[in-house]
Amino acid sequence: LTLSNSVTNWPPEPNNTVNALVTVGNVVWAGGSFTAVAGLPQAHLARLIPVSGVAAPGPAPAASSDIALEIGPNPTHGALHVRYALASAARVRIGVYDVLGRRLGAEIEQLAAPGAHDITWAGVDGRGHAPAGLYFVRLEAAGRQATRRFVVVR
Repeated sequence: LTLSNSVTNWPPEPNNTVNALVTVGNVVWAGGSFTAVAGLPQAHLARLIPVSGVAAPGPAPAASSDIALEIGPNPTHGALHVRYALASAARVRIGVYDVLGRRLGAEIEQLAAPGAHDITWAGVDGRGHAPAGLYFVRLEAAGRQATRRFVVVR
């Protein structure tokens, strides 16, 4: 499905124009000149998943997985938004690590309900702003692990 006219008034509230929508299975992909959808960073391409019959941005656990993890923006100048989803309630542990495996700042450990959850890493380590470089976000939950890499630029 491709739209002939731009869409700007749409429930997921993109911060600019959506020029195209494509469906793949139960996932809707939106493309356009936006940089955020539903208040989450989405650089010109957003994956929307169905939640109670309404499309909502964010990760969905795959049928073969109990957890899903998405991050953005990447690269980042500061704060990094982390969105994860659980198929069932689980104790989660989330940490940010450098390329040597050293954890930056505090690790988050909490019991989380099923569904999507959002947290923000402020871009700081124990000494202030993390220097430019390659880093990793690791999520552990339900006996599984997901890791995403990202770049900090200064």
